[in-house]
Amino acid sequence: DQMLVELHTSLQLVKADLRRKDELLAQLQSGQPPPTSSAAGCGVAVAYVENQPPKKRPFFHSIFPSRTPSRQTRQQPDAGTPYARVLRSRQPSPPSTPIQLRIKY
Repeated sequence: DQMLVELHTSLQLVKADLRRKDELLAQLQSGQPPPTSSAAGCGVAVAYVENQPPKKRPFFHSIFPSRTPSRQTRQQPDAGTPYARVLRSRQPSPPSTPIQLRIKY
């Protein structure tokens, strides 16, 4: 029963997020003129729209907020356990620098 409640809550959150993004997309599309009408103004408006950097979309962060690797590493500061030290010691050493490789050739 608890799993069903959590699943239902997650589904409602995803639906609300999709509705919000749909409204935002509709606002952006209605606020910007189509490219054919703005091309008549010497192309200044088109160049301005094209040169804007793309905006980040936090879609997956809203669905999976606690599953990102960067947040897991911040939340788990117990990397000094003996098991973690053994695993780190078994990793291969980093490759040599490119300057040493140039000397060999």
